[in-house]
Amino acid sequence: MKHKRGFAIIEIIIMAGIIGLLSATLALPAYMEHMESARARTCAANRRSIEHAEQMFLLDREEHSENIQQLVDEGYLDRAPVCPSGGAYAWEPAGDIGYHSTCGCSEHGIGIQGDDLTPLGSTFGQISTGFSDLITAYNDTYGKYPPGNWKKSLTALGLVVNDWKKDIEGIKYRPSGKNLKIQPGKGYTFTVNDASGAQVPAKQSKTLVYSTTKETWYYGKAQKGREINIDSLLVSK
Repeated sequence: MKHKRGFAIIEIIIMAGIIGLLSATLALPAYMEHMESARARTCAANRRSIEHAEQMFLLDREEHSENIQQLVDEGYLDRAPVCPSGGAYAWEPAGDIGYHSTCGCSEHGIGIQGDDLTPLGSTFGQISTGFSDLITAYNDTYGKYPPGNWKKSLTALGLVVNDWKKDIEGIKYRPSGKNLKIQPGKGYTFTVNDASGAQVPAKQSKTLVYSTTKETWYYGKAQKGREINIDSLLVSK
């Protein structure tokens, strides 16, 4: 009676290597797209910080700064922001006046595009994805997550705190370490369902948390058993 020969160890290793290579090849485009999206959003946040610093300089001095470096030298910026894609920042002339008020990037264009409410967009999907990309990019760059304090976290991510103190369409965004927390603005309430479809009690839905490492939304805290269906979120006034 003949016995079928099993796979030799070397064959298994080769097959595992081929499968790993194919998986990496398929995942690479998505990873690169994710990273470029994160870099673009970081750049947009940088430009918004520069523009805000210029506005403060103008209010104080009643004249425009000579260049971005002067904003750093005079204390209006902690440091000169750097485009993560290697782009160069420059002021865009404001019409025929010639004064700069909008910061452009050679790689990513000019300021906040269109009628966006924030540097990360206007809708919940755009803003929450933007925060996720920034937090992930920060960890990829520095090997750690932003501070747990939401104001310090905003600053670390290159965003202006004053832009995020109030709610955006009824939602307050509060980045914290590896997570993004959202809370209802004054006079608003959240209604959301858990993973099973049951409505989460009002008291427990006052804070919703997105874990960038688990890529999952939770109510209260990022803890197993607290998963929610974020698509069911309703913001009511």
